Formats: sequence, C-alpha cells, structure tokens
Amino acid sequence: MANQPSEEDHNWQKALEGLRDPVTIVVHGSQTSNENLVEFKPRLTELTEKYELISVKYVQEEGDPEDQVKHLVDHFPAFVVLDKDGDDHGIRFYGCPTGNIYKSFITTLVMFSNGEHGLEEEALEEAKTLGETDMQVLVTPNAPSINGTIDITHALSYLNGKVKACVIDLIQFPDIAEQYRVLGIPKTIINETQHYTGQFTLEEGLEILKKRISDAEE
Repeated sequence: MANQPSEEDHNWQKALEGLRDPVTIVVHGSQTSNENLVEFKPRLTELTEKYELISVKYVQEEGDPEDQVKHLVDHFPAFVVLDKDGDDHGIRFYGCPTGNIYKSFITTLVMFSNGEHGLEEEALEEAKTLGETDMQVLVTPNAPSINGTIDITHALSYLNGKVKACVIDLIQFPDIAEQYRVLGIPKTIINETQHYTGQFTLEEGLEILKKRISDAEE
C-alpha cells in the first residue's frame, strides 16, 4: 500500500504549515491486526512530528470503557477528526487514507484547524438549512476527480451538525462495493435512498441533497 501522495500533490505540506488551532486524529482500530493500518502509522507519526498542532489518539474497538474519546464508527480502521474543542463534526474516513484520498484527509485537517470551509455566504446559509442527512462517498485511492465530492460533503458536515459524511475506500472494503453495486467512482449514497454516481459541484450537491437532482438509480 502506498503511503505517499502522488508527486503533484505535495502542496499539502505547505497547507499544513499554516495550521492555526490544534486538531486531533482519532484512529479506531479493531482487536485484530490490520496490515494497512500498520503500514499507515508511520505517516501519522510523521504528521505529528512535523506539525505540533496535530495529535493522534488510538482507540480499539473494545477499548477502555472509561476512555472519553468514543465515536460511532461502522468499519475499521476508522479515522475521526476533532477540532480544538474536541468536537466531532460527523466526518469519517473508513480505511487508511492513501493516494488521492490523502489529499482530502489533509484538506479536512486544515478545515478543522483553520475553519476554512470554502463556502460563500449564500451557500453557507443554505447548508445550514439541511436536515438529518447521512452521506457515504465511495471511492478508490487512485481514481481521479474524487476530491471535489469528498471535500464538499465534508464541508457540509463540518458546518451542519445534522449532516454526517464519510468517505470509504472500496479497495480496503470490497464488500461495500458489492453491496452498493458500484460501477462508477465516486458514488455517493444519501440516507441509503439516493444513489448518485459521479462528481458534483457544491451547487449541484445542495440540489441533490434537497432531492431536486437525482441520477434515478434504484
């Protein structure tokens, strides 16, 4: 498994140099060993050593019941990002974030640290009106053009406590690809009822969430 982002994606280092507030990565593992997570841990160690505002906490699936950092996660390993106050905004990375997924992982860390969500005022106000929404973005690490969709769903989740967003690496979870009959990447599952294949803009994403746009998948 490749831990390094592609050559053209090294701008993440510059982005992390501008972090403002502390951010915590909570890694939920299982009791059984996960080869991908073992290989990915040095990348997390590198982040914490280079950037003092980033910290990592490891939690096992059946960890200490007194542990104060517990979150609802559906798959392992799972990566949960917390802001400076330790607040969980409902964003999950399922599977170690590698390849192009790593770019969105870094974007999410920066958003949590700096509050830079990228939404204009009109879109921001519209995002705040969304009701209970659960979004799963199904991707593969080396698929092109996945970051826009991931970043949009994560920004909406960051801004609205009723919106939950996760990204799932189908290479690490092939059973999920079979479950949702994934034929195109990215595929976004909304509240288990709407299936949207392909990337979308912020404006399109808001329309999709309001059920004004659908790709008519059953």
